Order: sequence, then C-alpha cells, then structure tokens
Amino acid sequence: SFAVQKFYTSKSAQKTIEKRTDLPARITMSEVAKHNKRDDLWIIVDGKCYDVTRYVEHHPGGWLPMVNLGGKDATDAFANYPPARV
Repeated sequence: SFAVQKFYTSKSAQKTIEKRTDLPARITMSEVAKHNKRDDLWIIVDGKCYDVTRYVEHHPGGWLPMVNLGGKDATDAFANYPPARV
C-alpha cells in the first residue's frame, strides 16, 4: 500500500487541501487505478502516491502524457523524461 502525498499545491490552495478528509492514509494499487481521469489523477513515483490533479493543466508536455500514466506506477517515465532539475 502507498501513502497519498499532496503535490503541487499553491499557497491559496493549501487551506482547502488541509481540510480534505477524503484521502486515506494508506491505499492499494487497485485504489490508485481508479484515479486515472484528467479531473481525478493519481500516480505512483518511487513508491509514493501523488494526487496530481491540480498539476495536469500545468504539465509542460500537456495533459495527455499525465493522463496516460494516471492510476499507474510512473516511476520509470518520471526518471527518464523530466530534466534533472525537476
């Protein structure tokens, strides 16, 4: 199982996220697989689960690569494509 990490949160969104109670402390791959849509997107990177829904529209490669990896382990793709500074 994986712990859900909060990712790409602006200061204005931080208050809203802190109030969220719908994210479980531990989740399974079958749960992650349910979150594979543009408006509800989770990925696994290095054994950690990230809710990247808010980042999809800001991804430099567009939303499609993110959605293609949504609900899956994206460790290999993440390690191979972004520049080292990411």
